[in-house]
This record gives sequence, structure tokens and C-alpha cells, in this order.
Amino acid sequence: MAAPPASAQVAPAPIPLPTTDIYPRTTTPVMLQNGVAAYPIKTTSTQSGKPAVADRLLVRFQAGLSDADLTTIHKKAAALGAGAARSLTRISANGYLVDVSGAASLETAAKAYKTADARVLSAAADGVANAPAAPSRPASPEQSSTTGSGSTV
Repeated sequence: MAAPPASAQVAPAPIPLPTTDIYPRTTTPVMLQNGVAAYPIKTTSTQSGKPAVADRLLVRFQAGLSDADLTTIHKKAAALGAGAARSLTRISANGYLVDVSGAASLETAAKAYKTADARVLSAAADGVANAPAAPSRPASPEQSSTTGSGSTV
């Protein structure tokens, strides 16, 4: 039997957007160039020295788990040292951003999840990348940006 045409296939359900800020923020604002105050995301360093979002893990579970299964895994992880151990938002089909506030470290929380249940496929810090600084000198012709038509802006 032939597969249904692509137009008849059902797309996966979209991942809902969080309705509140799910990242921990510093209590001291920084002033942006436009004069707006912003509160940066709190960061920490992993034991290997890499920057990561404080109190957050990215946890990926085996496919097909029910909400009750996830709740049980979170409770076990919390008992093993994962702090708050609660999902904040789904970030992929089987991945979640998880609050681990109160854990001794991100590594302790990740180990707690991996130990809690074999259906935890991965648990890791939510790494932070820093954008390189903007050039301090005017752009050379090779650095100029172009529009889609190829003309220089």
C-alpha cells in the first residue's frame, strides 16, 4: 500500500511557547544603548569551566512517556539531588528545559536524572554562548553587507 501524499500527512503538534520567563534573571539591571533596563540571564560555570544557565538542565526522555511517567521521574530525581526537578517547557519532541534550583551543582542534578530512571536519555547543562564583539573599526569593502539583490547597503 502506498504512503499517503505529503499533503495528507499530519504535521507534529507545535511546541507551545512559554507564557512566563522561564530563565533565572539577575536582580541588577544593565542599561542597553537605547536606555532600556534589561535583566540578564543568571549564569554559572560547570565543573569543567564552561558557562551555563544557572539552575537549568536540558533533559531528554525516551519517546512515549506519559505525564505521570515524567512526574515520577522528576520526583525520583529530586530525591537524588536534582533540586526543584520540574519541567518548565518542552523544547523538542522528548526534551525539556528543567528547573533544578536548589541542587548542589548542575552536574549533581544531571547525575540525579540519569540515575533516577533508564528512560532519561540525556541530562546536561544549558550552555551559554557569547557572541564575538563587534569590530571596532569601520567595515572594509569586504565586510560590507549586501541586500538580497546583491547591492551594497
